[in-house]
Amino acid sequence: RHRDDLERLVMERTSNLEEANTALRVMLQKTKEVKKESEDRMALNMKESVLPCLQKLRRSRLNEVQKAYLDEMESNLMRIASPSSQGVLPPYFKLSPMEIRVAHLIREGKPSREIATSLGMSLRTIDAHRHNIRTKLGLRKSKVNLRSYLLSSP
Repeated sequence: RHRDDLERLVMERTSNLEEANTALRVMLQKTKEVKKESEDRMALNMKESVLPCLQKLRRSRLNEVQKAYLDEMESNLMRIASPSSQGVLPPYFKLSPMEIRVAHLIREGKPSREIATSLGMSLRTIDAHRHNIRTKLGLRKSKVNLRSYLLSSP
């Protein structure tokens, strides 16, 4: 009888430990997902806000030493901001900063002519950006509406 009680106690504790392990695995997976989403968002924010400023600075009159520091800064920022999982990148990460700006305006429902005016570019330039965006997002030979696709992605 004492042995049966001990076996029941061991089975009960084993069951409790298995449940705890399952809960911990679920929490770990959720934590990994949240971390990846956070890294992806940080990389996208870096590409949208910091890199365009660095590119404007690069076009200003810098001496060679300043250009070298700018290169190093850009490289370090990208290394810091890039997602730790180098596998699948968020869709916007493939786009240049200008393409990201155009994509955001498309996502807001702005027509190409209005985008061109607001960015101070020609309509042909915006069409070229749209073409590049579709190509980089794998929509080149697809009939998927670009705005619909952009609205469905994070």
